Amino acid sequence: LSVAAAGEILSSLASILWINRKRRQATERIMNRNLSTEYLKCMDLDSDGKVTEKEFVRYMLLELGLVEEEELLEKLYSQFQRLDVTKSGHLNEDDLKLMVELQQGQGQEVQSS
Repeated sequence: LSVAAAGEILSSLASILWINRKRRQATERIMNRNLSTEYLKCMDLDSDGKVTEKEFVRYMLLELGLVEEEELLEKLYSQFQRLDVTKSGHLNEDDLKLMVELQQGQGQEVQSS
């Protein structure tokens, strides 16, 4: 390796370490700040005066930069709703069993057509 290439690698590594340190500091600041009325209003997507766990997690993921696109969160929520076949609000074996039954029923309909 040339001296210039080694210098470039060390410079890049230093930049990455600095960025990670700044990100950790920002995360620490966000996680330790006091909750205020302003933050509650930002989190309360449906403006009902209450912040649900889902609203809180959504806000924090976006605020911390762990998810950059709100559209991705919507896709994940939609996928959960689609997988929650029993509409119970959680996923379990009943959802899997019903999903298999529904898929088998659709396969039989196609075969009999």
